[in-house]
Amino acid sequence: MYLEEENYNVRTADVEGLKVIVTKMFVPDCTPEKLAVYVDSPWTVIEQMNNRMVLTKVEDQGGYPTYHFMNEMPPMVYNRSTFVTFYVTQDEATGVKTICTGSEGNDHLMEQEAESVGSNVQSCLVGNYCKMTPKEGGYEVEQVFSFDLAGWLPGFVQTLQMSRSKEATRHIFTYLMTGERPEVVF
Repeated sequence: MYLEEENYNVRTADVEGLKVIVTKMFVPDCTPEKLAVYVDSPWTVIEQMNNRMVLTKVEDQGGYPTYHFMNEMPPMVYNRSTFVTFYVTQDEATGVKTICTGSEGNDHLMEQEAESVGSNVQSCLVGNYCKMTPKEGGYEVEQVFSFDLAGWLPGFVQTLQMSRSKEATRHIFTYLMTGERPEVVF
């Protein structure tokens, strides 16, 4: 499955049962100042992307910021909990900024944070890599992410998830450039 528009290309695939989304876009008029909040605290931007997601800071893992993502699902579907660690780098010489996130290795937090997790299903952000490269007139963004929502999900939730995932990168950079948040989820 793919989405191809001017300045926005998305490819999706199922790899060993996991969804993988690859996005490449160009963000005109984007500047380091516009990216600053995303690079300095990406979790604050991600939280703005979904009205049914609550992020709570937990103990850093290996010195890196880690958050409990609690996703409220529609009725009859268990909520999801994911513990995500953020790794951010900036190359001063080239201006390239990279944000990597993942929940691999954070399984112990489900037990450690059992009170806030409750009966939620443990989902997994297998990995997210977002590279922002300055180009003439803006930034080129390349993003690859894979996730496993785990457990049973009705077809409409799976369809909605893939639809939103294909637009995730665009939503983030639209928010950074204009302050506009994506539409409400269910």
